[in-house]
Amino acid sequence: MYWVTAVCPGYVHTEFHDRAGMDMSTIPDWMWLEAEQVVEQAMRDVSRNRPVSVAGAQYKALSILVRYAPRPLVRFATATSRVSGRFGRR
Repeated sequence: MYWVTAVCPGYVHTEFHDRAGMDMSTIPDWMWLEAEQVVEQAMRDVSRNRPVSVAGAQYKALSILVRYAPRPLVRFATATSRVSGRFGRR
């Protein structure tokens, strides 16, 4: 039997955003993770057969808040926090 783990990394320091021409300067420093952190957490979660891997205390806390927050509030928060960049505002 095979298990699948979805990795939900959040903002990770890589060259992805630069290459995509995205301005990430509005994202606070505390939201960023290092790639090694994400990989280490993902590997721990895979070894424990967890279906979802969330790295970083900040993202774990946010995922719990989103799970129990009223849907209209979550929709409002995500709609107003999207990053503008090469692809424009959504």
